[in-house]
Amino acid sequence: MGSFEGLPVKVRGALREVGVEGDDLDLVCVHQPSVPFTKVVCDWVGVDPGRVLATFPTHGNVATNTIPLQLAAALDSGRLQRGHLVGMFGFASGASAGVVVCRW
Repeated sequence: MGSFEGLPVKVRGALREVGVEGDDLDLVCVHQPSVPFTKVVCDWVGVDPGRVLATFPTHGNVATNTIPLQLAAALDSGRLQRGHLVGMFGFASGASAGVVVCRW
């Protein structure tokens, strides 16, 4: 986790730049290489883990497919609806991160 030092502040800063706080998000999609990492990312983003649709327990680490899988599962289950604010957060080895916020 040392390679990710400083990323939590940058991720929260990116949210603030677009006028969003973690609690504003109706759905949070994060890269899920493991259950513990998912919880860590929720802390980084500043969101309740309940806002994340967990896919790791049923699908394992599906790498770059994690976020589209969560979006599809959220649509199928009714957790994602028109007008919802969605935050998508990708993190990768080598300490890179991507943040996307969209109104569905």
